[in-house]
Amino acid sequence: MSSRTPDFPSIMGYTDASGANITVVGGTQTLGSCGGSSQAPTISSLSSTQNGCNLEILAILTNTQNAGQITVTLGGVPVPFFFDVSANVVTAQYTSPGGTLTLIVSVITSSGTTSSSLVIIC
Repeated sequence: MSSRTPDFPSIMGYTDASGANITVVGGTQTLGSCGGSSQAPTISSLSSTQNGCNLEILAILTNTQNAGQITVTLGGVPVPFFFDVSANVVTAQYTSPGGTLTLIVSVITSSGTTSSSLVIIC
């Protein structure tokens, strides 16, 4: 190793929050998180109200910043949903095709993953 080669990783550049490439030119760079929570997401409650095969789904989450971090599926089929970021609540209204199916709500963030499931029979 040459005397000019550092013993630690060097940052040659990075991408900022707007997607612009930044080249580091001297000085000290301090990098941190891009905002949001550093705690793993949780699903504290998952419930479904049924009227025949018509479902109303409610999930209460923590440490989730946007709908892009969430998936809702019923029997492996994506279910459209609404995420109220200020209340950390996922809601959906969906008509099941019938039978016994598993409803799964999953959250994936940079701080971790979680999922919760219910068996739906109609």
